Amino acid sequence: MPSWKFLPWIMEFLGVPLRVKDPPPPEKDSDTDEEWDAEKVKAHAAKKKIKKKAEEAAAKAAKEAADAKASRHQKRQEALERGDNLEELGLAESEEEKIIEDVSIDRLVLQEEEDGKTLPPVDRFILLGFPQTETHCNKLKEFNIDFDRILLLSEEENEEDPGKEVTKRMTEIEEIAYDWAAELELSNAIQAVIKEYLGEDNQEKIMELKDLTGDID
Repeated sequence: MPSWKFLPWIMEFLGVPLRVKDPPPPEKDSDTDEEWDAEKVKAHAAKKKIKKKAEEAAAKAAKEAADAKASRHQKRQEALERGDNLEELGLAESEEEKIIEDVSIDRLVLQEEEDGKTLPPVDRFILLGFPQTETHCNKLKEFNIDFDRILLLSEEENEEDPGKEVTKRMTEIEEIAYDWAAELELSNAIQAVIKEYLGEDNQEKIMELKDLTGDID
């Protein structure tokens, strides 16, 4: 699962309202090609006619189902107001009516404010090791997450033994071999992505911390 998909969970935790993303507009039926012969044009027209009939039938069935549900709901409300027994009237809520459609997490987006345009502010949390790619940055933007500050942890340059302090700390924490050169290359690549995303006017949001003196705690 792509790592950015945890973002809706953050929104839910912070109490930021979400909604299901609007479906994409239906694809436009292709027009006939000038090079088609009469038989192909006829077959294309027949295909469009069948498709239109199917769409009309589906729309009619959906409307009838919605009308029946609304009517049943109205009858249930009226029965409740009268104090009637819903079970005896056959109006008790069925299991089918309780079903909630499962929605893929990547279809969840921020619910706009009352004006239908403005996105709610999203703040009060820290992300560790994220974002790392252009996709991550774009997903943060979709959820109206802006950076107050980006902290890059490094150490003072040491030509004789580069990465000495970081390697020592990571080895003590994880008790595994730590490849400073590989990690530095990855870090530089991530920094380049973030700096490009922020643009020239927002580079001051990036702060590099190089003082790694002291013990792990």
